[in-house]
Amino acid sequence: MKLVLELFLCARHDHDAVCFHHCQTDITESHADPDAIMGAELARLGLVNGHSARYAHSTSWRYEDDRILLTYLVWVDPKVLRGFRTCRLSLVPEDAPRSTGPLAPRPDTLCEKDVLMHALRHLRYLIVERKDHWVAETVGGRATCDLLCGLEPALAGRIPVSAAL
Repeated sequence: MKLVLELFLCARHDHDAVCFHHCQTDITESHADPDAIMGAELARLGLVNGHSARYAHSTSWRYEDDRILLTYLVWVDPKVLRGFRTCRLSLVPEDAPRSTGPLAPRPDTLCEKDVLMHALRHLRYLIVERKDHWVAETVGGRATCDLLCGLEPALAGRIPVSAAL
């Protein structure tokens, strides 16, 4: 089975949006810690020596198209993203995607926006619910906190053990 490292390089775009670059790397043959692989991938992308990521957080994993994707949200300075093809995502509060089954922890299909919103809701949880001031300052202080504040906080999906057996 294929194992893929998925990175969302993100920065605050304006008062209600983030800009991001999404990339995936096949790490099936690697036996290293995924955090170390993520660090090496950031170095490969040139995000070192004064252009480093401000904050990286593993936000999820999922099975999709016969592969497992390990997702990391990497918060960067907006000027870092100038060298990448980026997209804009409005963070106007909206409901998170929901599963249609009571025992399923996620929806049947997820798009790129859904995965990124989940990651941003993780970040919101750390900043607002956990009151992690270090994370808040690292990702841009009050302006970024205000941007994320309207999102629903996210934790990992849950599935009853009996349903998994």
